[in-house]
Amino acid sequence: MLSLDNWSLDLGNVFIVADENDRIVSLEKNDGTGSITLSVYYKDSPVTEEDLIEFLQDFAGQKIGHDQVSNGSVKGICAAYTSDHSFWRVWFFRSGNSMLVASYNCSEEQRGVDDELIDELFLTLEMSA
Repeated sequence: MLSLDNWSLDLGNVFIVADENDRIVSLEKNDGTGSITLSVYYKDSPVTEEDLIEFLQDFAGQKIGHDQVSNGSVKGICAAYTSDHSFWRVWFFRSGNSMLVASYNCSEEQRGVDDELIDELFLTLEMSA
């Protein structure tokens, strides 16, 4: 189980912590085909969906469409795009005044290979009080 501030995620036996620094954690898949970075941010007021969309556009450096995601009390948005020969999936989750940003990237050739594993990983995401 990985804990990052008040967020937790069950890494199972597929992902390992490659680097951990303050509110940023990098994960790698055992076979090295892709990586995930998790970061936590805070606001003085509750994080809104509009905040998430703004972060997404800034992160991607372009306007891209997104889908809603929900895991109990954790709500957010996700998107996928290609940039500089890399495939990206990004998630922006919110709970209260906290936001968890997660990004997965791999080569364009590996696109879709880890989708099921990553979807299962984020189903374990929880926010503790």
